[in-house]
Amino acid sequence: DQAVTRAAASVKPTTVDLGDGLEAEVSVTPDAPTGKTRAVDPISDGKYTILAFDPTTHDLQGKLEGSVTGGVFTPDAGQKLLLDPGTYDFTCFSEPVVYDEPNNRLVVDNWLTKSPTIGHVQATITGDDYEVVFNMEHKSARVRLNITSDILSENTPIDAYLEGGVFGPYYWMHDWYTAYSGVLNNAGNGDIGTSGSLNFKTVAPVTTQAGTTYTSDYVYMLPGLSSHDDLSNHAIHFNAGTIGGASLVGKTVGVGTYPPGFQWAINQSITINVNVKGQLYLFEDGKARVYAGRGTHTPIGLVIQQKWEPTNQKGTACALEDASLSAFWEDPAKTGLAAETQRNQTVYADLYSGQNDLNGYNWTWDANSTTDHVVRANEQEKYPAFYAAGHYRPSFTTVTGANVGKWYLPAIGEVLQLFKKFTPVNLSSSMGWSGIVSAIDKSKYRKLKNAFTNVGSTIFLNSFFWTSTTADANGYYKYGPVAYNLMTSVYEPGTYVIMKNIYNIHVIPFVHF
Repeated sequence: DQAVTRAAASVKPTTVDLGDGLEAEVSVTPDAPTGKTRAVDPISDGKYTILAFDPTTHDLQGKLEGSVTGGVFTPDAGQKLLLDPGTYDFTCFSEPVVYDEPNNRLVVDNWLTKSPTIGHVQATITGDDYEVVFNMEHKSARVRLNITSDILSENTPIDAYLEGGVFGPYYWMHDWYTAYSGVLNNAGNGDIGTSGSLNFKTVAPVTTQAGTTYTSDYVYMLPGLSSHDDLSNHAIHFNAGTIGGASLVGKTVGVGTYPPGFQWAINQSITINVNVKGQLYLFEDGKARVYAGRGTHTPIGLVIQQKWEPTNQKGTACALEDASLSAFWEDPAKTGLAAETQRNQTVYADLYSGQNDLNGYNWTWDANSTTDHVVRANEQEKYPAFYAAGHYRPSFTTVTGANVGKWYLPAIGEVLQLFKKFTPVNLSSSMGWSGIVSAIDKSKYRKLKNAFTNVGSTIFLNSFFWTSTTADANGYYKYGPVAYNLMTSVYEPGTYVIMKNIYNIHVIPFVHF
């Protein structure tokens, strides 16, 4: 009695703005076919009823109720089906199906939490014991809700329901089947009802390093007779749950668009996929949330990488304000070193190789990572930009989270991770150090501005910013530091190798948590 779904092509998800900084990508996916059911496959566990009819008069000759466990039918206590030898029409149906004996019909209601199945066979019985084999058929389409998110924190169980939204809304109440044949017969059936709700069982989140998933049990629907019964005219309503600390209560998501070739019909098995996205921020208490989930807390950073404790993966965030507007990367007059002298133990030839530099914390705080063996964060005169980053404290709140580490000047690879939050970044070895302009989708990258400004960030986005990465000796500025700009309207986003002692380069600190 396995459900079989016809193959259908994939469809592009529909994007829905949920408000509160959340958006959802919604799609309908036919579940993969489970293979043709063989006659010997056991039917599902549950309660069943068997009816026996005279094949000529269609009068009921006997009824047997019982349960199936592991493919074995066991009659209820005290029940037997005693029949004279001869030919009979046998009909078997599962618990959700209702036998309307006066009208000699089986009734399959819409919006069920158990699968309605019906099987019919005509058999001639002989002897004292006879086994009747049924091929049970699904008489509804089954639907489940699968919610995914790349947000790993501040998620709680979700409760949701399906409801129609057209013409009232009204819905097809039930299908009728002739009891002695198991054949659909809706002649005279015009029963419609005002839409109630079909609840998905409350779903608890399952979170791994790859993301958070909520997968409901299946619910069972009838295709109905009119377009307003179609699944595509239903919506998912949330009445419990949070993602990233933001409440889903009261939010509604349309089911979305079917893939090409898909037909809403009995025996379909369907998953409604809702991928919830939202920008996470680091708050003063050391936790990551979306802005709508802030409550009384204050954001101090835009999350670039989430924390994942099972593997000791630290989170990373960038500050929401400049630590300095005009600090030298290095002041050669104070270090006593020639400007074109290697400072980092590792240098990079271009942006393609530089993307591997995720070592900003060590360039800032580890003396062994530098050729002059000083902790740059403590050298205000020699390395002003590193000092500004290392001694940064948010000006608008007090950090209380013990897991919030020391701020540092980020490496270019970490800055690229920031870019990748908003747009794909496609680098090649031929780009040199100015490859970002052509490597990103600038239309998507514009969302970066909103990610900062929506939370009151005071960063001057139309500026240039230091990284702690340095180039090799092959460029115009030998061993020069790499800078970048975030742009909004003045400049295209880009990376540049420049002099160490140039003014008006800003500092945005990063931090692990």
